[in-house]
Amino acid sequence: MLNGEDMLRPSTNSYDWLGPGVYFWENSDERARQYAEQACKRRNSTINQPFVIGAVIDLGNCLDLLDKRWLDFLRAAYDDMVCGLEDHELPANRPFGEADVNFKKR
Repeated sequence: MLNGEDMLRPSTNSYDWLGPGVYFWENSDERARQYAEQACKRRNSTINQPFVIGAVIDLGNCLDLLDKRWLDFLRAAYDDMVCGLEDHELPANRPFGEADVNFKKR
């Protein structure tokens, strides 16, 4: 962004625990600065001078899992899914690329 590029470059490191993407620290510019300083010390880091950029992000329609209202909503949705799948195995998380469209009978 500071070099005149109009897009943020997503991170694609093998250690990105949430997968490839652009990461932000919510409400903690100090933590973001600390992360940047640690990242510039990594071997093969392309960060020469760590810094923090502020951002205003409108998440739109999303679940805030820190808000009990949405946790309750998620619990009700899960219970509805379990009832709707009656005689089928519940979907399971799998590594990316594995199809999860055919549910097995219980």
